[in-house]
Formats: sequence, C-alpha cells, structure tokens
Amino acid sequence: MPPTAARDDQPRPRRLTGVDELSSLAPDDPYVQQLKSDPARVDQAWAGADGSLAWLVDSRRHPGSGHVVVIGPEPAAVDLLVDLLDPLDGLGDRVSSASLPQGAPRLLPAAYGMDPANDWEWFATSAPPPVQDGEDRVRWLAEVATDPDGATAREVVELLHTHSGRHDAEPGQEHARRWCGVRDGAGRLVAIAAHTEFTAGVPFLASVATVSDVRGQGLGSAVTGWLTRRLLEARPTVRVAIASHNLRSVAHAIAANRATGAPDDDIELQVLRGLGDDLGHAQRQARVQPCQGLAELRPHGGPAQLEHGLVAKRVHGAARRRSRSSPPLYSWRKDSLAVFSSSRRTR
Repeated sequence: MPPTAARDDQPRPRRLTGVDELSSLAPDDPYVQQLKSDPARVDQAWAGADGSLAWLVDSRRHPGSGHVVVIGPEPAAVDLLVDLLDPLDGLGDRVSSASLPQGAPRLLPAAYGMDPANDWEWFATSAPPPVQDGEDRVRWLAEVATDPDGATAREVVELLHTHSGRHDAEPGQEHARRWCGVRDGAGRLVAIAAHTEFTAGVPFLASVATVSDVRGQGLGSAVTGWLTRRLLEARPTVRVAIASHNLRSVAHAIAANRATGAPDDDIELQVLRGLGDDLGHAQRQARVQPCQGLAELRPHGGPAQLEHGLVAKRVHGAARRRSRSSPPLYSWRKDSLAVFSSSRRTR
C-alpha cells in the first residue's frame, strides 16, 4: 500500500493506552474482546471518528512488518487507515497489509490498493450449536498431530489442496492443534476441520473442507458442529498446572485431559529439578516445566519447603511468558502449595 499525505481537515487518531482501553471502547465486539487473551500481541491501538478503532500486530504473512486491523463504519475505517499510514508521522512503510470492514476497500483513495485482496468473515460463539446430521460419523484424526508427515496427514493435505484452495491451516503448522474428519464407507476421508490457536486459550475453527463429490450432504456442518461443541466442552474456565509431588494426581490429570480430546500440552507438569527428572523425561508429549528451588532451606528442609520457596520466588519475581501458554499466577500458603491459572478461554 503506497502511503499518501494525510488530510488536514480532520482530527488525528487518538493513541490508546493498550488493549484494556481498546476493549473498553468495544465491549460487545467479540473480535476485539479476544485480544485480551494475548494483549502483548497488540503493538499499538487507536480510536478514530464515528467509533472506528484500529490496532497494529505483527504480520503473519509478511514477517518483519506490521498488519493493521481497522473496524467501524466503512468511511470512518478508511479515514482512520489513511491517517495511520501518513508518511510524515504515521506508520508509513512499517505496514504491509491491513484488514478492513467488507465494502471499505472500494472507498480507498486512488493511491492505495489491496492486491491481493481476500474476503473473509469472523464468527464467534459461546453456546454449542444444535446437533447436526452426520455428527455421529465425525472422529478425531489424532494421528495427524502426532505424525504430521504420516499417511493420514497426507490425506488431509491432499483433500485441502484438491478441494479447498483457500484453506488457512495444514498439518504440521504450529497453530494447527488438532484435526477431525469423516470417512465414507470405503474409508476415504471426505470431510475435515481443524482446531487452531494462534493465541493459547483462544480456539478457532479453520480449514473446514469437504470433497467435491459429496457436497450437499451436510458433512461440512457436521464437522463444524462436532468440533465447536468439543472446543466449548473441552476446558473449564480455568487452565490448570499440576505439581509433580503426587504421581497419582499427575496420572489422573493426564487421563482427564485426554478424555476431553485435548492435546497433552494443554496442561503443564511442574517438576523440581533433580527430583522430577524421571517424570520430565517420561512425559515428552506434555509441557514439563523444570523448576529450581531457592537456596534458603530451613533445617530439615525437604521437597515441600523447596516447593514453597519456588512458589514464593515466582510470586515476587512476577509471572513468566511461555510460548504456548499464558503465564500462570501462583498463590502460596505456609502450609500448602496452591497453583492457580489466570488463562480464561474466550469462546
């Protein structure tokens, strides 16, 4: 998008303090509200005229550059984007792409172009859909996640490339967490859908595709309804972290997590370095967090005191950010270890 000079006949966009202020200006917009699950992803945010809002994130398609998302009435959204791309004091050449309300690109000044352009829609739900015909035929394709180069994964890729040219996710990509599908009587894979997460705890449906010669049978609705229902049922409102001092609790947590159909790395196992190494080596599919206890040991100090010191250190040292999970919050009492998590799923 080539920049053009900003117009002087309208107020400049107002810079917002962050995602909290941005979300407060659009409390009923789920597209804005889902940003609260990963506020660090938003680099900057602005408010324009007539309720228009914009925010800057890293571009997934053009690494090293930015992507601007603008929402609001079409004319106001276009004005806000043009102002933000002002070469004098705006984002200028930092931005390589943008998302606008449908219909807004036709209002762009002649100096701007969106090429290639993509039309897309964003939907959100917090309630399970009605059961669809054919859902009883849908199954998890668990082997796609465990073996992204295996036979089932190749079936998924072939179906996508042959019957869904504009799909978003493929096996082996980090954001593609799980796949489900339907096979016909001959065992042929005829419909699929993916559970994706760019932000941990914010699940999306993507790459919903059906083989051309079986379309019209409701299989797309079947995989969509089936997967949506399981994503809504899969997690409680709080993500858990499991300490390693009780192997029976660890085993129960893993089994309960798998029973929901969730991947093993949706839970974290915390092990004390030197005391939980065997568990860490055994659980290669789960996220295992080795922890170092504090050196301030009281006489006869044992693992419990090490755990207390560890948690106290985490509280005073603030939370860490991990690549595939939101940072947990820890609560410590003198007589016990209590681990809580701050990540709430946005549906």
